[in-house]
Amino acid sequence: MQAISYNGQREISALTIVNQKGAVVYVYERKNPAADMGETLQGGLTGRQMAVLEKELERAGISMETVLERYHLYRAEQMTPEIYKKALGSLKKTRPKEAA
Repeated sequence: MQAISYNGQREISALTIVNQKGAVVYVYERKNPAADMGETLQGGLTGRQMAVLEKELERAGISMETVLERYHLYRAEQMTPEIYKKALGSLKKTRPKEAA
């Protein structure tokens, strides 16, 4: 198993399983894991933090996939609080897409 996320009721909301070679063989995701803005996602991020990150991505004109690739992640829910701080800090230094 590579990653597992729980909702506020301690139910599994996301799961990623990889084989011995590191290839993803199974992914389960609840349809809207951040519906409850206070819900903690994988790595300790809240739905509110994810919303802030998505807003900053839109402002900067950068895709979530680009950020995930930079930090070697498959899904945003795998982001730890440390990676979140680094990613958000880098995005805040980026000029808005209109000015770029």
